[in-house]
Amino acid sequence: MKKLILGLVFFAACFLTVNAQQRGGGQRPQMDPKKMVENLDKQLNLTDAQEKSITTLYTEFFKESKNDRETSREDRKIKMDQLNVKIKALLTEEQQVKFEKILKERESQQRDPQQRNPNRK
Repeated sequence: MKKLILGLVFFAACFLTVNAQQRGGGQRPQMDPKKMVENLDKQLNLTDAQEKSITTLYTEFFKESKNDRETSREDRKIKMDQLNVKIKALLTEEQQVKFEKILKERESQQRDPQQRNPNRK
């Protein structure tokens, strides 16, 4: 009986380890430029040319970010702000106003995680 229980515990431990590795082992999911642009398109109603340009900007940004693991938080924020300026330059005035609102909402969510999930305590 002890061997059976020990075997089941061992099997469960192995299964959980393999399952965690398949999900990325707790790492943050990699940002997908296409999904980010789709999300922006839903909120800003982008043109095809805007979608293509912004996808290129996000792709280049994430490619550079992937190689800069030692970059400080302040430097990452500066680079993200520069990216947002480039994106904003591609937008109409109406889209720029909406984009600024989106950025402010993101910033407030980063400061206050409770806003992302109000049921969480």
